Amino acid sequence: MKKLLILIITIAHGFILQAQDMQIYYALIEKARQSHTEEMYAQAVKEYEAAFASLGNKGIPADRFDAAIVMAKAKEKKKAFDQLFRLAEHELTKYRDLEALENVNDFEILRSDRRWDKLIEIVSSNKEFYEKDFDEALATELENMYKLDQKYRLQVPEVEKEHGFESPEMKELVSAMKTTDTDNLARVIQILEEHGWLGPQIVGKAGNNALFHIIQHAELTIQLKYLPMMRDAVAKDNAYPHQLALLEDRINVRQGKKQTFGSQIGRNPHTGEYYVEPIRDPERVNEFRKSVGLPSLETYLSQWNILWDVQKHKQRISETKATN
Repeated sequence: MKKLLILIITIAHGFILQAQDMQIYYALIEKARQSHTEEMYAQAVKEYEAAFASLGNKGIPADRFDAAIVMAKAKEKKKAFDQLFRLAEHELTKYRDLEALENVNDFEILRSDRRWDKLIEIVSSNKEFYEKDFDEALATELENMYKLDQKYRLQVPEVEKEHGFESPEMKELVSAMKTTDTDNLARVIQILEEHGWLGPQIVGKAGNNALFHIIQHAELTIQLKYLPMMRDAVAKDNAYPHQLALLEDRINVRQGKKQTFGSQIGRNPHTGEYYVEPIRDPERVNEFRKSVGLPSLETYLSQWNILWDVQKHKQRISETKATN
């Protein structure tokens, strides 16, 4: 039973936090959309900005595009351009829907600005870039694999709440999750061995994201095998630095080492209390997190109802060493 508990935590804890983060994000996005509908543009701008801030200044591309429309309506030209250039210039977004950009009437206020021509130039280049290398079939396959990867993980919080962490229902869910993970991993290994770590220009952002998640949910031996490939992908802008950070943290914790970015959370099987797995340099953890685009540890841990205290963290590590 203890092994099952550890397995469930390993598989589910990353998603639970992600789900909680996204719940806050989507709530703010919904408020922004409502304010937009009610023509409260200034308020909508604040709510979109709060939504992106809740994810460490990240956001879903479609939401950034909508935010740019609202900012244009609010006559916040600089903010609108900031959103659009972020979409266009980011290596993992490379916004390329030139037709949509040119057909938005609300962007009329931007078109007389000299920045508009530069934006169109970048988006046009992105469009040519994607059309040259994009593999639609493989992108669709990977996107569907990602949906399967998340299918059972999405059910974890509800099943735990309704039936308990060690219930037969949770065992059944984990069994289905493991079967899907095995099938997904076999195919991803084929793709990686044949093509290497594919960037969004070839398989789209969703497909690129699928590669990370499926490896992140794999066994340690697989993670170690493909870690150098992912490091190379990050260096070439074919993967996110923060994803590499999460993979490195997970590998280190699994090997009994200290993590760097504080992303891995443990759970006391007796009390149900969540805690941060040992960090190698807790005083500088936020510095390391910021360097890869992750939010502060305080923000991250708030979703777990954990208050970050460096001294208590060090004390916990010392007490664990003494017990062992």
